[in-house]
Amino acid sequence: MWEWAIWGRDNLPKVHFLKITFLAKSKRIRQTRLFNFSGLSLFRASSSIKRVTAFLDYCLSTRREFEKVNKVPFDEARFLIGEHEVQLFGNFPSDRVTFYGSAEAKNLWLLKSDKPCFVAEYALHGSVSAQLPRDFSLHGADPPFANVREACKHYFATDIGEQGGPWVGIVLPVHLAYIDSFKNVGKKVIVELQTALPPPRSLFLSVVCHGQADSSFRRRVRVTERRLTFQVGFRPSSLDLALYLGDWKIDFVKKLPTRRDAFAQGTFPLSSPGIPTPQQAPLFDPAFLDQQPNDVRLCLELADKCAAQRLWIPASLILRKALDMAVNLKMKQLGRGNELYDEQKNEKSLPARLQLLADCLPVIRREMSDLLTIKWFGDKGAHSKMEIYEKDIRSIVEPCLRAFLTDLEMKRSRGRAS
Repeated sequence: MWEWAIWGRDNLPKVHFLKITFLAKSKRIRQTRLFNFSGLSLFRASSSIKRVTAFLDYCLSTRREFEKVNKVPFDEARFLIGEHEVQLFGNFPSDRVTFYGSAEAKNLWLLKSDKPCFVAEYALHGSVSAQLPRDFSLHGADPPFANVREACKHYFATDIGEQGGPWVGIVLPVHLAYIDSFKNVGKKVIVELQTALPPPRSLFLSVVCHGQADSSFRRRVRVTERRLTFQVGFRPSSLDLALYLGDWKIDFVKKLPTRRDAFAQGTFPLSSPGIPTPQQAPLFDPAFLDQQPNDVRLCLELADKCAAQRLWIPASLILRKALDMAVNLKMKQLGRGNELYDEQKNEKSLPARLQLLADCLPVIRREMSDLLTIKWFGDKGAHSKMEIYEKDIRSIVEPCLRAFLTDLEMKRSRGRAS
């Protein structure tokens, strides 16, 4: 089943939301327009699995096409969703389609599903995703909604968050069997499953329990009934339950120790100080850093520290912050700092401030797509589960930011930047 939202007030229709859900049984759903107001339209339809495969192939192909030219926008072919041909350049969390599931997806803040499911999220690039006005309201629609978030909750049972999207993902619910509940009764663990009877012969449950004084219990059993009782021999403080269909883990529940249990058993370090961290080449050379204003230089130095620890997501956030601060500082040096804020004294969006800077410095216009790419990586690092790799930072983000800062030729302040 396909559920999607199209923004039609740009030159080309753009995707703002897309959820593809695999159904337990084949069900034909004719394309239906669920909602239409002020340029935003919501749809639902069904298709064959072959159409989903074509969608995945197309999304993966956009990254390959981008890597050939290494610039945004590029001449992307379009994909037909319903009646609209749309661009879908973006990224899966890794270099292939990866579904994450079990407890992670079941507790995913935007789906809130009682059943386990597997989800593959896809991050649209800012150059092809819909850019709705910040104050976009649906109060005038019938039925009325405060915003797009409310509309997606109502029609798609999906919470896209306070930022209001965009969001694209594929959802694979597990209907065959899942862990319904579990409880401790004295020194026993009782697990309730939901599954057909008789259960599939390849259905197994793995149980790992830990208690005080290094006590542990480990058992893997074939599921023959819905209620399973395990004589653990102690009162567990932590519990892992993993449900497998053959070698495929279809559900997982983890009960962590309480604070009191954790103190009783001791705490465990997250890293081993005795193991040296491999040294990574810095992103910026010292001579370049020395040319930057203090606040920008501090951001770049912090990004270097992230790179040294191979922390690429934090590096993306800090480099976006460096871009943000550089734009504001240059506008102030040009005597245009008052233009950074709207009538309510709120700072304008980064794309709007970049456009203001480009009006002052035409040389920036040719770099605009590169600068929006820096913003995109930072936004995805902050608001999505998309993985960010070393090559993304070193080959894309850092060169774009370095070129931008070089063109700005900002005056270095001796004190803190104003």
